[in-house]
Amino acid sequence: MNPEVDFTPKKLPVPSEKELQAINQLMADKKYRIKVPASFLHTDKSDKINPEFILYMLNDYLGHVQTCVAATKKMFPLDNTGEFFKNLEHHDSFARKTIQVILNIDVRSLNALLVRLQANPREVTVSQLEPFMRILFRSLILIYYLGAGGVIEQYQAVHSFILQEIIPADMSAFQANTSQAMEEWRYVFEKVIPALYPLVLRMSVPVMLSSYDLFYKNGSKVLEWLDVDPKTVLFLQKKEAVLKAQVSPEDEEKKMVMPVEVEEGIKVLEDLFPEAGWNKLETMPDFCAYFQPILEFRDAFTQLSPGNPLHQTMILFWILEYLFQALRLVRFDPMTNLPPEDSEDSIDRILDEWILYQENIFDKNFSDDLKAYTNQIYAQPDYNKTPYGSRMLSNMFTLIKVVFLPYLDIRMYGTSKLQDDDRLPPFYTRVARLKQMLEYHNKNIQKALSYGEPNPEASITGIQNPWKIYNFTIPNSVSRRLDALCGGKTSKTRTNALLIQYTLKILNVLNWWINDSNSYAYRNVPPPLYRVIENGSTVPAFGVTPRTDVDEIFKKHLRERMEAAGGTPVNKAE
Repeated sequence: MNPEVDFTPKKLPVPSEKELQAINQLMADKKYRIKVPASFLHTDKSDKINPEFILYMLNDYLGHVQTCVAATKKMFPLDNTGEFFKNLEHHDSFARKTIQVILNIDVRSLNALLVRLQANPREVTVSQLEPFMRILFRSLILIYYLGAGGVIEQYQAVHSFILQEIIPADMSAFQANTSQAMEEWRYVFEKVIPALYPLVLRMSVPVMLSSYDLFYKNGSKVLEWLDVDPKTVLFLQKKEAVLKAQVSPEDEEKKMVMPVEVEEGIKVLEDLFPEAGWNKLETMPDFCAYFQPILEFRDAFTQLSPGNPLHQTMILFWILEYLFQALRLVRFDPMTNLPPEDSEDSIDRILDEWILYQENIFDKNFSDDLKAYTNQIYAQPDYNKTPYGSRMLSNMFTLIKVVFLPYLDIRMYGTSKLQDDDRLPPFYTRVARLKQMLEYHNKNIQKALSYGEPNPEASITGIQNPWKIYNFTIPNSVSRRLDALCGGKTSKTRTNALLIQYTLKILNVLNWWINDSNSYAYRNVPPPLYRVIENGSTVPAFGVTPRTDVDEIFKKHLRERMEAAGGTPVNKAE
């Protein structure tokens, strides 16, 4: 045992007889089983603890605490830990402090005390149990107010830092230890601490209180019992201030400057889909509820985490696919000035094959695996640690990286060998090529417009029918919004040229998102895979509730735009 720790029991608070009876009844409740229930005729005035609590339940609780500490320790490199933690302190001192609390739990003293208690379990009293509780909660209270999710966020921050600084020698073991540490902490917070609350109550205050009133309204009494300085207790709101203080002027200068063409594209997306969150892409917005009634995607997509950049990628994919239904009817001439590697591609070919990235890759490969994986995780929470679960995870992340997001850091999950599809080049290369081609045509459109009002029957270099009204053979939810922005179904501004402009601006956002290694898509390392029921949880969520107000929101913003423009529609992709 630690010689610096005081193992002498503290004197317990002295409650009134009524309060003591209420607290004893609480401890004897079948939910806690800390004490043996008193008989009907005799009230329990003794201080004795239920021997089964000492032998079995307390043993189980400490086992989870010990496993959490052990798994946390295994996350870190064995060599040069001092230098590593120094760098972590500089990178994220709040995460460093949080994890250090867990590492500092005195498991050795707790085990030694438990052995003593279990030597004569029928004679253990609340007073004799006090040193054990004080040593345990002296650490737990420091991070209690962060909640389960708050501490798990710090685990995730440390996990990301480790992957940035070093590549673990055994990636599978590293992943398993990180997952186990987070899962065990959640168990400690949600099961162990609530199970021990009656003992904390008896040892810190002389009155009957609920768990909430004890920890949140009388927390100072708990800290006084534990001899803990309130200044050392961590709260989530402190994290922002700590991180802000760590940002140097040089770091501020390095903040991302979004390309002008991307800002213009985001403005178009905000016009088409107001209040969806396009102007907050740095937050990895959750588009599911908003776009479900507009794009009507399948249930598998709703299981994809919004924290995974494939989520935003596929929303942009479908918006463009809806626009392509008219763009495919624009008569483009073959381009002869392409680089050799792009010479076999054409706008028409890319547009025709676009939907195959959904049907052949996202739906058939990724979605099926995602649904199978989340179903297994729901039924078997540690499925990700099994060989088959790890392989499925690796396959899915490899597919995302190889096909959609080339700069995604998937080192945590490992790389799998995928079956080649000779028909389809990587999606990100098609996006870049299509952007290049549409930019060429847009320059010719702008050049023609500079000469004045064009003849509706005229052609320009590369496009035979630029001034014809664009034609959505079957109107869709996106085309109707575009019509409205252009002044309605009868507006003559709804030309193929305007459609190309809108499409290019949205494509610029997608191209930046997936083909720029500095985009927000690549800031979350490692990215999560599936949607969960709440932040910090590992339990999959299998759906979202679609919003019912998205059409009204669009109409409201459209009216405001028209009023601001003097009652005239905005008819160009500004």
